[in-house]
Order: sequence, then C-alpha cells, then structure tokens
Amino acid sequence: MKRAQVVVGVAVVAAVVVFDTARWMLTAFAVLAVALWAAHRQVRRETSGDRDERDGDLR
Repeated sequence: MKRAQVVVGVAVVAAVVVFDTARWMLTAFAVLAVALWAAHRQVRRETSGDRDERDGDLR
C-alpha cells in the first residue's frame, strides 16, 4: 500500500510539472508568435512604400 501511494504521488507531481512546463512553453510560443507577427507587419510596412515608389504606383 505504501509503495502504491508513493507511485501515485510521484505520478501526480510529474503530471503537474509536465502541465506547468507545457503551459509555460505554450505561453512562450504565443509571445514569440505575436512578436514575429508584429515584426513581419513592421517590415512589410517599411518596405511597401519603397515598392510602391519603384512601381510608380501612387497610393
């Protein structure tokens, strides 16, 4: 009985650690995705004016 309680306790702790790590990894991935999206928009905004001038398109 004692051994089963230890195994269940270790499994619960492992599950909590994995869940916590996965949650932080998901949060970090979401922050990275937003940062990359913002950088992509900024680059497109900066380069779109140059492209429009080269093509002779007046916007």
